Amino acid sequence: MIATRLKENGQFSLVEGKKTTIIAPDELLEVELKYEKKGDKHQFEIEFEWLEGQSNEKFTIK
Repeated sequence: MIATRLKENGQFSLVEGKKTTIIAPDELLEVELKYEKKGDKHQFEIEFEWLEGQSNEKFTIK
């Protein structure tokens, strides 16, 4: 769903209770994915990193 929102709208929202945070990265977006398994515990992290005004090119999500 995040990839779809970024591709179609260039942004997505995080909602926690009554607080909404809109994430609207610039064109040059770095994504880091991390998966760990320790015994029965599974952890999956998605990290987005960008600098405002970094590029004039449109980003692509495939």
